[in-house]
Amino acid sequence: MSERRREAARGYAGDLREPLTLLSHALRRKGEAVPPDWAEDSEVSLRAGHMEARLSTLDGKVTAMLINTVRGHRCFSHLFLATSGSAEEDGEPLLRELVSSPPSGIRRFDVTFSAVDRDAEVRLQALFPTWGLPFRSFERERMVLRLDSSSPPEQPPLPPGLRFVHASRFPAGILASVDFRAFEASPDRGLVAENITEDERILSELVGGSLGVFVPDGSPGVIRETGGGEELIGFVLSVELAPGRALIADVALLPEFRGQRVSIALLHRALRGLLARGIREVTLWVTTANLPARALYSRAGFVSTLHEPIYIWEVSPGVDSSR
Repeated sequence: MSERRREAARGYAGDLREPLTLLSHALRRKGEAVPPDWAEDSEVSLRAGHMEARLSTLDGKVTAMLINTVRGHRCFSHLFLATSGSAEEDGEPLLRELVSSPPSGIRRFDVTFSAVDRDAEVRLQALFPTWGLPFRSFERERMVLRLDSSSPPEQPPLPPGLRFVHASRFPAGILASVDFRAFEASPDRGLVAENITEDERILSELVGGSLGVFVPDGSPGVIRETGGGEELIGFVLSVELAPGRALIADVALLPEFRGQRVSIALLHRALRGLLARGIREVTLWVTTANLPARALYSRAGFVSTLHEPIYIWEVSPGVDSSR
């Protein structure tokens, strides 16, 4: 008789490599940056308890997994349906467990999901709002640009007193200070990092190659020359996902320099650098609420190809998440 179970990944005696490999394929299919050895490294981390995940299993085979990554008072959770089976039987119970017994001290949950095939993802997206869970949603948008070596993007000039450099010449702390200020007043505030220290850690890993091969020529910065030296005011960071394919992982510009065509100059500089490296397809992600950013990318030729929801639960002060 078939038996469904829910259990922790750390104590699971069955195969974790296969569902993790399927998850990595599902994320790459969407254009996410996934390191080549992610499935292998994640299995080691789950077995050792360095990562936390809950599993739904059927007859000893993983049908769904909820991976939780805790950073400070925030938990990033990803629900993956490893089969084309029932989202209600395989995925919903894992999310209900998360809500009823969240990790200790968590103040905010960010939940995303994927599935072994697109049809299962669409069904999951349709069902999630019907489960009555305490999440609000907003959308990310995947935008893609095909580059043609015969017609590279034109390079707009920078305003006087500004010039291009490689963003990687600056330490992660300086990149983070610009990045955090750039997003502070935008709809994307706090989406990735809640403070500069966390932002610095993420950018350090990005430039270090944790999301893919970092591309210096596709990662320009803009500096303002002052009497006392130079000041970084904006940058683009790009990584190569696979031969011919790249992800623009971050675009940041200090608010006081917006409206001067610096953003489009930075973006075109990055695209020209990626094209010179042999990149022919460039992907980026933007939240649908960030209208100025979406308009910028559209002007550069990016086309929307996918919308993905993110679900957020901000735990109210009266809710004890240390149970």
